[in-house]
Amino acid sequence: SITANSDATNSFAQSASIDVSENRSVFVAADVYITTGDKAKISLIDVTNSNAEIETAESLATGFVPFEFTAVVPADCEAIQVWLESPVASDVTYWSSVQLLFTNRQVYDYPGALEWSEDFDKVFYYPHGPGLTNSGEDLSFEPFGKPAQVWSPADIIRDETAVVPFRIQLKKGTINKPIFVGGNIDYDILSADTDTTNAPEDIVVNLTFADMLDAWAQEDISDDKFRAAQVKMAKAENVRRLLGPRMRHFWKPKGRVHGTRGR
Repeated sequence: SITANSDATNSFAQSASIDVSENRSVFVAADVYITTGDKAKISLIDVTNSNAEIETAESLATGFVPFEFTAVVPADCEAIQVWLESPVASDVTYWSSVQLLFTNRQVYDYPGALEWSEDFDKVFYYPHGPGLTNSGEDLSFEPFGKPAQVWSPADIIRDETAVVPFRIQLKKGTINKPIFVGGNIDYDILSADTDTTNAPEDIVVNLTFADMLDAWAQEDISDDKFRAAQVKMAKAENVRRLLGPRMRHFWKPKGRVHGTRGR
């Protein structure tokens, strides 16, 4: 969150400087929560030329507001930043999902939260609603226009020179929406779990029955009753097979998350 103190007229957070070639097209986006009566502003800054503003977006709306815009870097600009601002004294704003992307970039580093290439699911975005048109609004939009949608099909390509030997390659160019990566990550390891977790009774009963059938089958084999043993072992296997979907529903080794937001 960013708060402008009562004795300040502007408070802001700024990104690290990013080297850029002249006349490069970039896309900037962020989500902000604005408290009642306050104001938020996001700026693309030309660091090379005394922190001049290349483009800005502003809003006076209360609640969640998405900002999005595309801008072209000036011919003499060599580095840029994104500034998140609470422009007026005592304003309070809360920011997330801040993105600065080159519009023509199609290959990205593999997210560190995903361990294996098969953990990747999709690249998606959240469509915003109509633009806000009240006085004081500039390049701001209504949130939650539609459910999340796939932005582009993507391939996982190998790069043996990288620490994580994968890259994400988009099949669609010209980025004009904030994009996110969806995938599967491992649950956190429980290092001090002392609580008792009760297994469902039907799973316990059926697995016990299958083990008993296996034990009886071994006794039949000892008595040279091979046909009877085969029947019992087949029945035990069928019990375990039928339990498969039930057990996967009860215990999932992985969970789906949406996150991993790139710059």
